[in-house]
Amino acid sequence: MSVEQRRASPRESSGNEVKFLISGGLNVLANRLASPQVVLPWVYSAIGGPLFLIGLLIPSVRAGGLLAQLTIVPTLLARKTRKWAYVIASFVLSAALVLVDAASLASGVAAAVGMFFVCTLTLGACNGIAVLTAQEVMAKAVKHERIGRLLAIQASVGGLMTIVCSGLVVFFFPDSASTGHHLVLIATAAVVWVCGGVVFALIREPPSEVQPKRSVWIETRRGWNLLRTTPWFRRFFVIRALFLSVGLATPFYSIHAATEYHAGAQSLGYFVMAAGVTNIFSGPIWSRMLATNPGRVLIWSGGLAAAAGGVALLQAAVNSLPLPLVYVAVFALLELAVEGLTQSSKTYLALMAPPDDRPRFLAISNALLGVLAIGLSGLIGVIAHTIHIYLALGVLVTLALVASVSAVTLKPVSTSSAG
Repeated sequence: MSVEQRRASPRESSGNEVKFLISGGLNVLANRLASPQVVLPWVYSAIGGPLFLIGLLIPSVRAGGLLAQLTIVPTLLARKTRKWAYVIASFVLSAALVLVDAASLASGVAAAVGMFFVCTLTLGACNGIAVLTAQEVMAKAVKHERIGRLLAIQASVGGLMTIVCSGLVVFFFPDSASTGHHLVLIATAAVVWVCGGVVFALIREPPSEVQPKRSVWIETRRGWNLLRTTPWFRRFFVIRALFLSVGLATPFYSIHAATEYHAGAQSLGYFVMAAGVTNIFSGPIWSRMLATNPGRVLIWSGGLAAAAGGVALLQAAVNSLPLPLVYVAVFALLELAVEGLTQSSKTYLALMAPPDDRPRFLAISNALLGVLAIGLSGLIGVIAHTIHIYLALGVLVTLALVASVSAVTLKPVSTSSAG
C-alpha cells in the first residue's frame, strides 16, 4: 500500500467521495451545457464562420489542454497539495465562457471567429488542468477499488443535473431564438464551473511526496521515457490513440445536424437533454464493468460509436425519418460511448500508474493524444469540407470499429494491482 493510501483514512475517503460526486457532477453539467462537441459548434454556426474551420474546434481545445498539462506537471509534483490547480482553472474557465458569449454577440464575423478560437484554446487549457488534477487527487484521496464506480456515478449525477437544468432552459425560454439558448446555456455553465471549483476546494487531499521542481522539458522527456519503457502503458496508448475517432466524432454529427435542421429553437436543448439522460444511465451500465475490467468498456464504446454513425447514415438513406429524433438517438449513443471511453481510460491509468509517476503518465498520454487528435480531426474536417460530410462520418464509423477490436488486446487490470 502506498503512502497516499495509508494517509487516506476510511472516513476521509468516504467524505471525499461525496465531494467528488458533487464536484464531478457539476463538472459533467458544465461540460454538457457548454460542450465543445454539441453546443459550441452551434455557436460557431450562429457566428457564421466558414465550415472548413470547424475541424479546428476540437484540436484547438486539445491544443490548449496539451500545453497546459505539460506545463502544470512540474508544479504539481513540487507541491504536497495539488487540488488548488483545479480550483484556479475552474474560475479562469468560467471567465472564458463569458467571453464565448461575447463572441457570439460580436458584429464582425472575422473578429467573432478569432475571439471564439482564443476562448476555445483557453477552455482547453483550463479543462486539461482540471482533468489532470482531478485524476491525480482522486487517486490519492479515494480507495482505488472505489474509483471506477465513483467515476460512473459522477456521470449519472451530472446527467440528472443536465436534464433538470436544460429542461428549465427549454421551459423558461420556449420561444427564444436559437442564439438565445446558446447564451443561456453557456452563461449557466460559467456559473456551474465556479460552484464546482468551490466544492473541489473542500476535498481533504492527503499530502504527496514533494519532488524537486524540474523544467517542463525535463519532465516531458521523463514522461516520454515512461512511454518507451513501460509495456502496459505503451500498449494502452496505442489502443487509446485508435479511440480518438470516438472522442472526435460528436462535433461532426453536431454541425451536420445544425446545417440540415433549422426549424427548432429548442432542438439544441433537446440534444443536451438527450446527453443528460444518457449520462444517468451510463453509471449503472458501466460501473460494474469498470470495477472488474476497464478494457471491456473500451470494446463496447467503440461498438456504440459505430452504431451512432450507422443511425446517422441511415437517416441520410431514408429521408422520411425525422432528423431531430434521429439525432437524439445519435447523440445518446455517442454520449454513452464517450462516457465509457473516458471513464475506462481514467480508471485504467489510476489503477496501473505508480503514485510517484502518475502525473507524468497522465500528462504525456493526454499531450500525445492531443497532438494526434489535432492531425486526425483536421484531416476529417478537410474531408467533410472538400468531399462530403457523409464520407467523414463513414471514416469515423470505420475507425471506431477498428478501435473496438484492438481493445481486446489490452492487458487486464484488477484493483489490487493499483499503485
